[in-house]
Amino acid sequence: MRVVARRLTLEEDGIPGYVAHPEGGGPRPGVMMVHHAHGVTADYKIDAYQLATLGFNVLVPSLFNMFGVPGTNHIGQGADLPQVRAIVLYYPSVRDEPETSHRPRHAFALARTLRCASLVFCAGKDYIATPAIQGPLWQSFTANGQLVEWHFFSDANHGFRHPDNDGYQPHYADLAWPLVTSFLERTV
Repeated sequence: MRVVARRLTLEEDGIPGYVAHPEGGGPRPGVMMVHHAHGVTADYKIDAYQLATLGFNVLVPSLFNMFGVPGTNHIGQGADLPQVRAIVLYYPSVRDEPETSHRPRHAFALARTLRCASLVFCAGKDYIATPAIQGPLWQSFTANGQLVEWHFFSDANHGFRHPDNDGYQPHYADLAWPLVTSFLERTV
């Protein structure tokens, strides 16, 4: 299968980021990848390409500097969209902190409202979402009544999937990828 993969720009495409999809027309399931604090990095482009080889249309919007761009001032409210059929979260960066204007719904509250399948990877050596935080997060996900697949790697670091991260662990990255593709093929 031939894949079209390219960078997107605000000027030419209306949104900055990256896109990958099988060549040719026809309906296909779509995946939107939401990047981490480092932006649309090479590993996101590789994952987008690999998902496209499996028949997915993949969009990776660059969310930096998008506040104020028409239609993007509600980033984080994707959970409310009925079109979202599944989410995949690698070591979610959740802390036990109060809600703010920039984060009006804490992850604990948000997870309870999801109406889609969820795949969550947690790391035992995560210094952001520590195992003490992961417990209440797990309870919030299971309370929503939707399919939840939760994988906990006890000696994994925060960032185990991201090659540019100090916590990168290729063994866990390799273990996670087939779980991701299987999950998306079943739920999207």
